[in-house]
Amino acid sequence: MNFKRQLRIMLLLVMSTALLAPGEVYSAKESIVHKQIYTDVQDSFWAKDAIKFLKTNHMMSGYDDGSFHPASFATRAEFVSVVMKAREDNFANSQDASPFRDVNNAYWAFSSIATAYNEGILSGFPDGTFRPNNGITRAEAATILKHAFPLNDGRSSKTFVDLESSHWAYSSIQTLASNEVASGMSGGKFLPNKGLTRAELAAFVTRIVKVKPRPTATSSPLPTANRTPATPLPSATPSMTPAPGGSVPATPSNSQNPVVPSGASMVSPSVSPSVSPSVSPSVSPSVSPSVSPSVSPSVSPSASPIGSPSSSVSVTPTPNTTATVNPGTPVPSPSPTAETYTIELSRWGISNNGMNPVQTTLGLNNALKWINQNGYHQAILPSGTYLVDKASRINMVSNLTLTLADGAVIQKQANNLEEYFTLYIGPLVHDVTIRGGTFIGDRYSHDYSNILYSGTHEWGYGIAIDGGTNVIIDSVKVKDFTGDGVYIAAADGFAAMLNQGDLVSGSLDSSGKPIANSSKIRTNNNSLTSFTSRLFESRRVMQLSYPKGLNKEGTYDIYFYKSDDSFISSIKGVEYSWRDASIPTGAAYFRAVFDSPTPSGVSMRFDSKIRSTSVRVENSDISNCRRQGITIMGVDDLLITNNEIHDINGIAPQSGIDAEGDMFLNSNFRIVGNRFYNNKAYDIILYDGRDALIEGNHIASKGAYGITNTELFKNARIINNTFVEASMLINQDVYAENNTLINSWAKFSGPNAVIKGMTLTDSYLEVASTVPNGVMVYDVVSTNNNKVDFALVVNGKAAYLSNITINGPTKLRSIDGMGASDTVYDRLTINNYNGDYGLDLPLGIYNQCVFNGSTGGESPAYMNQAGKYEFNQCTFKGKSGLRIQNANADVMIKDSVFEMNTALDWAKSAILAQSAKKVTILNNTITAMNLLGTNIALIKMNQFGGASSASDVSDVLIKGNVITTNLKAKGISTHDAGVGAEPYIIEDNVLIGALLELRSTDVNRNNTVK
Repeated sequence: MNFKRQLRIMLLLVMSTALLAPGEVYSAKESIVHKQIYTDVQDSFWAKDAIKFLKTNHMMSGYDDGSFHPASFATRAEFVSVVMKAREDNFANSQDASPFRDVNNAYWAFSSIATAYNEGILSGFPDGTFRPNNGITRAEAATILKHAFPLNDGRSSKTFVDLESSHWAYSSIQTLASNEVASGMSGGKFLPNKGLTRAELAAFVTRIVKVKPRPTATSSPLPTANRTPATPLPSATPSMTPAPGGSVPATPSNSQNPVVPSGASMVSPSVSPSVSPSVSPSVSPSVSPSVSPSVSPSVSPSASPIGSPSSSVSVTPTPNTTATVNPGTPVPSPSPTAETYTIELSRWGISNNGMNPVQTTLGLNNALKWINQNGYHQAILPSGTYLVDKASRINMVSNLTLTLADGAVIQKQANNLEEYFTLYIGPLVHDVTIRGGTFIGDRYSHDYSNILYSGTHEWGYGIAIDGGTNVIIDSVKVKDFTGDGVYIAAADGFAAMLNQGDLVSGSLDSSGKPIANSSKIRTNNNSLTSFTSRLFESRRVMQLSYPKGLNKEGTYDIYFYKSDDSFISSIKGVEYSWRDASIPTGAAYFRAVFDSPTPSGVSMRFDSKIRSTSVRVENSDISNCRRQGITIMGVDDLLITNNEIHDINGIAPQSGIDAEGDMFLNSNFRIVGNRFYNNKAYDIILYDGRDALIEGNHIASKGAYGITNTELFKNARIINNTFVEASMLINQDVYAENNTLINSWAKFSGPNAVIKGMTLTDSYLEVASTVPNGVMVYDVVSTNNNKVDFALVVNGKAAYLSNITINGPTKLRSIDGMGASDTVYDRLTINNYNGDYGLDLPLGIYNQCVFNGSTGGESPAYMNQAGKYEFNQCTFKGKSGLRIQNANADVMIKDSVFEMNTALDWAKSAILAQSAKKVTILNNTITAMNLLGTNIALIKMNQFGGASSASDVSDVLIKGNVITTNLKAKGISTHDAGVGAEPYIIEDNVLIGALLELRSTDVNRNNTVK
């Protein structure tokens, strides 16, 4: 990508909206002129005065045909435009660069959107879009309003019958109610998931403008949020599409987790009403058609509230002890004990015949709650098929092992939703085991025609773990989901955005007191860095994430204070994004110190994200899902072992496992002893994160990338895996040991890539270091049977290769590539290479290397590249030796052995320099005892017969060599050096049975001919 279901970076401001709706009482203080302002807004319409107020004040207008469309849903662009006009901000210049790739400078709401972005009011999605035509719900609007305007924090005595305290927007809605901004609907309802209509938008803004003080615009623009570019994986297949939603999704959906500013507590609700928002902008001349909405009511309770223990406590999963279990094998039900409850289907109104999805889902959730409340730690779900409501899910509870009996099937009801969950393990849920059973999605009955987001329908999940702790998924079968079989992610927790206006020059001393320091900056907005949000009632960890204007690989120091400003403690050297800082008891706020001489351009997120921790997925069969078998999207301490993950296909990335957290961090996970096959594009993607062990897997999706990573992933260990017709495409920070490749290939580019103990059969290895010595290769054995073009290809910058053995012929050359002059080959051995094509030696330094014989023809080892070649103590055996044929080649051959074991044909040599910048041949032993004629030369400068042509060989030194032949052939020949050749130095050589053939201009010194 990157790839979370709503990556929720929160949008929009604003706004003023006070959540009124049809049926709410609006009290206008201004006189009312009894005149119909729009053709579809009658005098008796409840929001007429608000609509008139916005029109009169040029904040919101209607359509060219005189209508207003009050019942149509407001879009994100409309929302921002009205809000920014209500704020009376100074708008961005139309020549300014757009912060979003789907909002250009000519877009009707560009100035409003860009200004809101610059003011820190909103940000977009991780893919760089704003999605201006998406809609907003009443709950989301309430949450935004709480943080956009100076409202008094508090809880209202008013309650809403459809709003539980566990609802993700409960705090925000209560704040609006306590400030008399929102009063709700008739019947005591709030309808938090209902889409916001244009009439409601008008009423909300009008009330805020008339009753509440307007916020003061910030003095400096908010720096662009840190959006690390998602480096594409090597192929046309992109990283997975970011999930729909964001803070204001087009479909008001309880199944989504919008991110909110300033620490609002957000919980992933459980129901996804289907709402089709209007896409008709009303605040500009540009008009788009509206869409009639369809709203379905909520049918199940909201999810558990957010929270989790501090991730500073790491629980390491117990090593897999059931490796002999076949993945997906039915598991016997546990013997009943006092702590075991067999779910009574009739008691809870649960159907096991694949019918009654709404009541079945409600019954399962009620049963699980009751089990949890009554002290049971094991539950058994009898065999049968349980149909999960399309708009709901099963919400797992803590401290429970749920065993699905043999024949138990959890089936997702066919639907048209782009995102859904089947079984959900949410934040604060811990110590959970799901064992046995089959989970089946609606892939083949799904309606893909519904397009509210990207239209990909890639977010349909089987088992979802969203911030859970100590979770085991064991011996299950998961198949046929529109998205992922198993989804393991982090629960978001955006508290606030810190930018340059919240920072000043200076540092803090050991007692937390401000001190001068011109090389440091520190926070100075204690209200912004407070822990007063309900977010921190259950979460006692925090992070400062995605810094801009600072070294993102650096650290910061954090200081904690009580509400009376007394200092508590500090933590030094905290890593951005990755490290959780535990909030001490009694802390009311923090201050932080950063390495920077100026606050200018500095910004970062203040978060309390809860990653899933201590998770195991084992002994399971995951197949035939469209996007991924398993997605890893915000986890610490994960073991995936002894599973079969196969037949993943349908929508990119199409991977068995994809570790792609984007803004949710992946670390410390193990993928051990699994089998991958028939996956369309990838078996394992390490897109971002750090500290992974990939060990003992059978990776065999034909033609797919067996494993790949990007530069965003740090420290992966890939050990003892077998790759069959599936490749390795590896970038940096990788240690790969004792892997086996069959009918495949591997490419390593570094930096910090180490390969040790690799075995290849009819496969090739490519080294393409991106930085000097970025790839180190040790102990490789390659066996070939004329099936691949090359066995070893070396390109890029300098690398190091040691103990490389290549046996048998390839289709073309056993070794190829450009190489680099500083690349070192220690003990490279090539046996029985293809003599029809020879070898194409990359640039580099060859030490104690062996080039041993060839099959077929008599082609030599070519040096075709411009740069340096050096051979030290090497051995060349076969029908031909070395041939230099690049005018910019600088070649040194010393202390080496050449054994020509056949009769050399005319124009064949042990060393032939057809063209070269410099040739140095020192202290070598050359033997040719099977010659049949004398018209050959063991060492030859320039082309045979090239005496009358321009010289192609410049600086030559041939010294201290011993040349032995069985006939009086030419041992050293410079006769054809060519016109303009400099004098060559030929000295201290011993020729036994061979002759010298030199020019008169050469330096012939102290040579011996016997």
